Amino acid sequence: MLIEGRGIVLQGGAATMRLERIGDCVAFPGEQTLNVELIDGPVRVWNLMIRRGVVKSSMRVCRNISATRDSSDSRARVMLVLDGTYMLRAPGCQDAQLQPGDGLSLDWPFDGFELVPASRKAAILVTQIH
Repeated sequence: MLIEGRGIVLQGGAATMRLERIGDCVAFPGEQTLNVELIDGPVRVWNLMIRRGVVKSSMRVCRNISATRDSSDSRARVMLVLDGTYMLRAPGCQDAQLQPGDGLSLDWPFDGFELVPASRKAAILVTQIH
């Protein structure tokens, strides 16, 4: 997933995959050989590698919404602040402010935590492993 920069082109076999906007995401087998071309300067990407047939995963960029416990079947969740600030609230803990580049890793169950946007341009990457 592209998380910073103007984009990247991945070429492997007969396929060409372009990531040009923050949040653009592609999936491919890890053993696939790829040629990589930057579109216009450096980028940052978020990579997730899982064992096929054992677990499933999902990634999405959430903008200006709270991230709280949900009823999904995920067993682990990793979040990375991409833009703006978030307030983290959890039982028995002092509130903490998360800035771009700050992350949070949670193992199931996720009971009691709340991650709330604290600025207008809040964007967070949410990765779940099911």
